[in-house]
Amino acid sequence: MTHEVREFHTRFRPRATRGLGLKAGPRRTHQGSGGGSVTHRACGFAMSRSIGFMTRLGAALACVACAPVMAATWQDAGFHAFDTTVRSDAGVVRRGQVLVRRFGNAPSLVDLGLPAGVRVAGLALTGNDILFTPDTAFASGGIVATPRDVVRHGASGVSMFLRGSDLGLPANVRIDALALAGTDVLLSVDVAARIGATAIGPADILRWNGTSVSVLHASHSLGLSPGTNLIALERFADGSLLMGFDTAGTVGGVAFKPGDILEYIPASGRWSMARGSSRFGVTCDPCVLVAFAASGNPDVVFRSSMERYED
Repeated sequence: MTHEVREFHTRFRPRATRGLGLKAGPRRTHQGSGGGSVTHRACGFAMSRSIGFMTRLGAALACVACAPVMAATWQDAGFHAFDTTVRSDAGVVRRGQVLVRRFGNAPSLVDLGLPAGVRVAGLALTGNDILFTPDTAFASGGIVATPRDVVRHGASGVSMFLRGSDLGLPANVRIDALALAGTDVLLSVDVAARIGATAIGPADILRWNGTSVSVLHASHSLGLSPGTNLIALERFADGSLLMGFDTAGTVGGVAFKPGDILEYIPASGRWSMARGSSRFGVTCDPCVLVAFAASGNPDVVFRSSMERYED
């Protein structure tokens, strides 16, 4: 009698399992006789069972046991905005719209309701709402927002989240990268400027704690070359940072192009390529990713079937 064993497979391998010999197995179907044995991969580890009813039951139970660990990652998502109209598998993404890739779901679009000609310059997530900065001033929903302001977009429409004047940003400065660190706001600006006595540059990462602005990471301490402009930023709970730039360059031995997303680990000072600009599932010639936000572990966001990544 021949029994079939089907594998339960995931393309995701958490950072915590690296170096432990754990790896998601390939998709295969094993055939065998009732008295034989088979080694297969299920839920990211290798296991052996006798073929037959217990084989299929053992594999199923093993994957059920893995489910609570993996379930929390299935909601992770990436939010992307581009400098021009692009085509994607979710449809045409226009200026003022955000492409959303959510683990386990079809890609979708979020329209921020911006007037024609206004695009997104910075993105961040807070709960179910999107925070963004516009590249030009606009009026909508009873508010007037400038490029140094942060706007909240939610189910009830748009509202002002943070005014650049409260941060002490000069009127000619534009916020072009945005993230959250708990209740603090992380941001970067497009030109060199001063906030009070503090000089800031276009690749510095600033922190607003609700009362004052400080330089969290100066561009020179990150190893970035002069003239580099930070245009996309995200911070995860483990402290790792995702960054994108509007120019090509090299940092920490990693070469990058405009719109690539790099990962930086402050604790070790290590840089790595998280996602190349050619792998966002969009068609355009040319276009650049200008804003990005994500939720969850960066390994899940970039190394999962959501982004069509293969180990």
